[in-house]
Amino acid sequence: MSEAVFFSDTNHKGKSKALGPGRYVLAEDFNDIISSVRVPAGWTVTLFDGRDFDGARVELTSDASSLDGRINDRTSSILITAAEAGGAPSPGEGAVRNSVHVVYSLA
Repeated sequence: MSEAVFFSDTNHKGKSKALGPGRYVLAEDFNDIISSVRVPAGWTVTLFDGRDFDGARVELTSDASSLDGRINDRTSSILITAAEAGGAPSPGEGAVRNSVHVVYSLA
């Protein structure tokens, strides 16, 4: 798996969106609907309830079949980092490293 996958329902069901390393602000149709996540080995996915990578947050280093009791249906921005070959985390590639992407819709 080379992308983290976000699902609208628990148990990795419902609409989904796959994202690679980077910083993402969620648009209205993707905002506040994430209920489960698949996280590739060695990656870290941080979910924030604030649109500016602030507020309540949950850090995931493995799959989460349910975000109930944590940040279920409240995610507004996401930070995804992947371990590079040397083991250091990377928040993105090249010039995209410090950019913020807007995610528009679930597939």
